[in-house]
Amino acid sequence: MQSTVVLDTKKAKEMMAQARAASAPTGTVPEMKPPSGEQLSGGAPPRSTAVPPVPGKERTGMLTVIAGKTDEPSYLLSSKMSVIGKSAMASIKLKGGLFKSPPEVAAMVSKRENKYYITQQDKHAHVKINGEDASQGQRLLDDGDIIEVAGVKMSFAWHE
Repeated sequence: MQSTVVLDTKKAKEMMAQARAASAPTGTVPEMKPPSGEQLSGGAPPRSTAVPPVPGKERTGMLTVIAGKTDEPSYLLSSKMSVIGKSAMASIKLKGGLFKSPPEVAAMVSKRENKYYITQQDKHAHVKINGEDASQGQRLLDDGDIIEVAGVKMSFAWHE
């Protein structure tokens, strides 16, 4: 005679996650047994004694203007994407000199997984990081990097 087993899906997912976590270092999957005194059936889900992992502290970058003309002396990079240029939508507004006007969108700074990347958007923007050409592709920004975009020099740092 076969019986029907009702499995609490929340508990099953917890057990599968525990099995994956336990098998990661050794490569073996432990036998899935309910904790002592509990049954794999319907009813109230058991209390979890596991402490959830603490996520990494969210850090925010900051650009401080060293040389050149902008509308602010420093910029907190609090959004996922910051536009550098003279466009109305630019977060970091570049001001033109006497003879040269900055591009509408010179570069973009994007935040992903607690890291910041800069990407040149206009071929005339001449993006440099620490004096090196950064016009091709995305470049990861590190604390203390000196960024040059369309004649404006800024320093990248983590804001605490």
